Amino acid sequence: MKNLLMKCKRGGISTALLDFWSYIALVIIALVFYGMFTFQASSIRENKIISYQNSLRSDIQLISYLKVPVIIDGKQITIADFIALSDIDPAKKETLKNTILQNMDRYFGTSACSIICINNDVLKGSGCPSRLSLQVYICPSNYAWIPSYTKNPIRISLDIDSQSINSQDLPVS
Repeated sequence: MKNLLMKCKRGGISTALLDFWSYIALVIIALVFYGMFTFQASSIRENKIISYQNSLRSDIQLISYLKVPVIIDGKQITIADFIALSDIDPAKKETLKNTILQNMDRYFGTSACSIICINNDVLKGSGCPSRLSLQVYICPSNYAWIPSYTKNPIRISLDIDSQSINSQDLPVS
């Protein structure tokens, strides 16, 4: 095959010269790629994996808490059902608040600071510090949706012993 291509050697590049420039081009390409990857690697910071254990624990506890049975008007229903019922009947909102606060202390304990956000209403358990101001409290972004009897679903989230609750720079209520 080589002989067929190289029959006429007039004006052609010798094979040794062609091999030399091929090796030079290969080395230059390798150096360019090495430089690109080295430059990229120096600008990348090490990403540390953050543990989401507290978030997952809160999610699991929220789901379990929503399944806790309560007796309302002589009927046994879950807290999730009671939240949906109170959404259509505003007269039950105060009973819902009291029921949730009682069950929070019983379910999570009085030593744990537990905060439940139901849409825009924030309820804190008795284990939370008194300096925690709920007017500026931002509900966690990990929330669950409860189907409602109205058009809009109900957003609910749970925060337990969060670092933001125990930090020293909280606004005083």
